[in-house]
Amino acid sequence: MHPASKYNEIRHHVFSTYHKYNLKTALSVLQSRAPELYSAKTGYVGLEAELFFYDKERDKLDLQATLDAGDKCDFTGIYKDKHARFDTTTNIDYKSLEDYESFQRTGRPYYLVVYDRKRQTHRIIDINFPFCPDCKGRMIDGLILKEIEIETSNLTPHGSTMQTLIRICTKKPDYHNFIVGDYYYDLDTKRTLEFWLKEDFVDAWDDDDFKKMIVDQRKKWTINHNTYLRKLGQSLTPNPLGFIGEFDYWMFWKDKGEYYTKIVWTHEMLENYFPADMELYIDSI
Repeated sequence: MHPASKYNEIRHHVFSTYHKYNLKTALSVLQSRAPELYSAKTGYVGLEAELFFYDKERDKLDLQATLDAGDKCDFTGIYKDKHARFDTTTNIDYKSLEDYESFQRTGRPYYLVVYDRKRQTHRIIDINFPFCPDCKGRMIDGLILKEIEIETSNLTPHGSTMQTLIRICTKKPDYHNFIVGDYYYDLDTKRTLEFWLKEDFVDAWDDDDFKKMIVDQRKKWTINHNTYLRKLGQSLTPNPLGFIGEFDYWMFWKDKGEYYTKIVWTHEMLENYFPADMELYIDSI
């Protein structure tokens, strides 16, 4: 029997056992039949991930196991009130956005399910980045943290930030990009400022060393709080957030310089396009 046919036969056996009995019995069947798989270890781990995801989410997401037919789809279901396809994995490094491109072009939404064996938990990753209408690349939404302003009222520091949401093409980022909108948010003082701005520093703005400290700490804040910023950015767009950037200025000769965006966080499936520490020079920002 061909390895793919053997895999599908074992998968069918395992899930049939699950439906007839329970998860524990299905896992026992999987363990007993693992040596028959072409790759016993990876095959076992992959099917184990599918079983745990299915057991935890089948009712909530209305999951249906599918036939492995080369379409990168282990389950279909309902997610965010829409029909969706799910591909499970224990190692996202083996997944590429291009793997799903031909299927997504037909309008089929795909989600990656990343299973953590140690914790027996999973997370669902949105990989449905829209396509560029001009060159067929992917249009990626990025949140640019442009500035943090400090105000004082009764010697109490207060922070706020201006952000720009941009949309940029993976194939031709210099040409296919535009601003979605500028957004001004108040940030919680305790969350953002308490560890790098103290009341006795409010009169020290003319000190260059102090200014450098503020800039360095602001960048650290961006990196350390990327979860908060991702939620903030995701609230501004229906598309998955692709990256977060820090707006900065590079002086290359005396009083001459230019603004650029330094990437500080990237969606896991976009690291080949927008790696951390990458510098973007976009005139429209």
